[in-house]
Amino acid sequence: MINKKKISAVFFSIFMIICTLQFSQVEVKAANGGWKLSGSKWNYIKSDGGKHTGWLQSGSKWYYLGSNGDMQTGWASAGGKWYY
Repeated sequence: MINKKKISAVFFSIFMIICTLQFSQVEVKAANGGWKLSGSKWNYIKSDGGKHTGWLQSGSKWYYLGSNGDMQTGWASAGGKWYY
């Protein structure tokens, strides 16, 4: 007979391990410069440890990071122009 509580506990444990590994990979990459999730906002950490602001090309995509370093989403004004 299958014990549903044990199966649920195993799946929950696996889920927590996967989440922990994914977030620790983000932190390790950010320690050497790169994207870091801070709460619900993404920041780009420079190799000197500071937050990048303004326009950033990452791979083939462009992102705009506000004066506080948070990646802007939705409509954002930059240099008198609006971007989405």
